[in-house]
Amino acid sequence: MTNKKVAIIGAGFSGLTLAWALTKQGFQVDVFESADHCGGLLGTDQEIIPVEKAANALLASRSVENLFSDLNVKIVEAGYRSKKRYIFKNKPVTFPIPKLKAAMTLVKAVIFMITKKIAPKKNEMVSEWATRCLSSDFNDYLVSPGFQGIYGQSSDQLSAELVMGGVFNKALRPAKGKLKGSITPEAGMRSLIDPLQKYLKEKNVQFHLSTSTILNEKDFSAVVIATSIDKAVEILAAKAPLAAQTLVKVPTLPLVTATLGFRQLKSIQGFGCLFPAKENFNSLGVLFNTDIFPNRGHLESETWILNKNENILDLILADRKKMLGSEEKPQFFKITKYQKALPLYGLELRDFLLSDSFTRSEAKNLFEVFKNGARLKESAQPLYLTGNYLGGVGLAKILDYNLRLTERIKKDIA
Repeated sequence: MTNKKVAIIGAGFSGLTLAWALTKQGFQVDVFESADHCGGLLGTDQEIIPVEKAANALLASRSVENLFSDLNVKIVEAGYRSKKRYIFKNKPVTFPIPKLKAAMTLVKAVIFMITKKIAPKKNEMVSEWATRCLSSDFNDYLVSPGFQGIYGQSSDQLSAELVMGGVFNKALRPAKGKLKGSITPEAGMRSLIDPLQKYLKEKNVQFHLSTSTILNEKDFSAVVIATSIDKAVEILAAKAPLAAQTLVKVPTLPLVTATLGFRQLKSIQGFGCLFPAKENFNSLGVLFNTDIFPNRGHLESETWILNKNENILDLILADRKKMLGSEEKPQFFKITKYQKALPLYGLELRDFLLSDSFTRSEAKNLFEVFKNGARLKESAQPLYLTGNYLGGVGLAKILDYNLRLTERIKKDIA
């Protein structure tokens, strides 16, 4: 390899962790970011209680633990009070399906697995898959609220091939580490971004902030676009117009989070509570921050997740009264809004991943891009994509994808 220099456009979690993976393989890296800071949506505001601007944790895995170790960042594990996870069915419950019905559904699922009918069908939505392979109750009260908490959308909007197919694909599962469950840096997610940027600077990574334009592009052996879908479409319009025309069709979802602090202890303790659509809540769910991690401030901290923009506090307080029977007013609240926070893992994204936009090292299938890294074939210069639309919205999944992408880049430009 004569030139091991790679340009990354975007300094969010995707771009920074890709830079980390590349430097460990001996690449020189330049990072270009349109904002005046690194980290993208991730950040922690130290108010009366800590407020996470986006994700509050990562799922533990070998690669996540290796990242924390490299950065010398102390890991805080989720506490014992977070073990219970609630779903609302008339009241917060830990399992909303009657035991006999659950047992009968399990038998049905086993039969489907034995007869190889469990795999998602073409164009099947998650709600259709769950109803076919499990039951409508399982879809309404387990599958849909569970994926709603991850992808920000109900199961009837999610592609079963994309979402469920990944569950059955062993190659995409993160390798297990020593820890389990949710972990976070001791001082919040910002205390992961700052040490990561410092580490990269020590590895001679060059940061170019307040710009996403690469000067002297021919100096680089490869370019990676590590931005949101919207910004990726803008960049691809010149570099890979056919890919841009397909990617622009992928919807992005708004997301509103509100962190509230209360004086009184809640009547329940746990990780949080999800709200099935049939229960007619305004919110998608709530995280009980005080129960998950220590040092969340002197108030009972909760983060509510919504996809609505108006009268947010009133909607949350109505939901909280319905969930807990409490009319307590918060001592603190802070609202964070993102108009385009998450990609919709629907049929449009599936079509993009199955399109002819990518160079493929094996037979065309939905997960080949996730497994081997997304390289766009329109560009003569090696051009790649990374982000939360290429394997999962969780930070641990993005990190694992970047490790696989690094191997792809190493192979391509060796």
